Amino acid sequence: MYAIWGIPERKRIRIGISNARFSPLPFGAEIIALVEPCDVRLMRRWCERRAKRGWSINRMRQACGEI
Repeated sequence: MYAIWGIPERKRIRIGISNARFSPLPFGAEIIALVEPCDVRLMRRWCERRAKRGWSINRMRQACGEI
């Protein structure tokens, strides 16, 4: 499983991915979704596009289905 996370910055959200089993999340990161390895690229692109449109982390989390 991979964790797609977001860190709120000044005007937008920085999106990143970490292996949920081995990699710790960066300080201040909030998990948006847990995804399978085959869906990582698709979900990251989806989250990055929503972040550019001004979506919050909570709104993305709700759209993905709460963790």
